[in-house]
Amino acid sequence: MSVVIDGGVREAIREVATALLPELPSIGAGTAEYIEAAMPEVAQPGVAEFIEAACHANSSTILDGLLRGVSLDAIAPSPEVIQTTRAVVRQGLTMSDVVRGYQLGSTYWCTRWAEGVEQHCSDASLAVATVSGGTTFILGWLERVVDRLTAEYRDEAERMA
Repeated sequence: MSVVIDGGVREAIREVATALLPELPSIGAGTAEYIEAAMPEVAQPGVAEFIEAACHANSSTILDGLLRGVSLDAIAPSPEVIQTTRAVVRQGLTMSDVVRGYQLGSTYWCTRWAEGVEQHCSDASLAVATVSGGTTFILGWLERVVDRLTAEYRDEAERMA
C-alpha cells in the first residue's frame, strides 16, 4: 500500500524531516525513555541497551523514510533491529512486550512529529496535512515492522526451544 501525498504536502514533510535531522539523537533517546517509563520491565540491565539501540535505529529509519518519501512497501526492519529482537527473546521479553514497545515508540514518534510540524512547517495551511501524512507513514511503518518482527521473534523462540 502506498500513500498518495500531493507535491506541496510532500515538500512540507521533507522540510520538517530535514529540520528534525539534527534532533535525531535526542528523538531516539526520547523514544527509549518514553518506552522505558511506560514499561519498567524493559528498563533492566541487559534489556535497556537493546531497547535504546532499536529506538535509535528505528528513529533513523523513520526520519529517512519521511525525508526521502520512501514507499511503505519498501519498509523493512534494519539488521540491527532484527538482532535486537532476537536478543530480547533471549532476555525473556514476550512478543506482547515487543509489540507494546513498538506501539509506545510510535506514539512518541507521532507526538514528536506533530511538534516538529508545529515548529518547522513554513506553510501553516499545510500543517494538518503534513501531520497527517507523517503520522500515516509512521503507523504504516509500525504495521510492517511488527509483522516482520513477529516472524523473527517466533523463529528465535523456536531456535531457543
